[in-house]
Amino acid sequence: MKSINWFTDELSEIGLYFVAVKYGEGAGTFDFIEWDGNKWLTEYEGNVIAYTTLEGLIRDINIEWPEETKKYS
Repeated sequence: MKSINWFTDELSEIGLYFVAVKYGEGAGTFDFIEWDGNKWLTEYEGNVIAYTTLEGLIRDINIEWPEETKKYS
């Protein structure tokens, strides 16, 4: 299983990101949250501590299509 390539630097592009949100010691969650260019658009009390792009998330993990694909000859 591959690891997600997390980033912690300041974002420059507005968009939707997969993030790690920390609530305190030993508590946190993962979610999809929008960045408006200045702040995270969330109602969480925690802090976003890392992010990855959606393209990076799909590339970094092995996602298979949820249905069996039919082969045509």
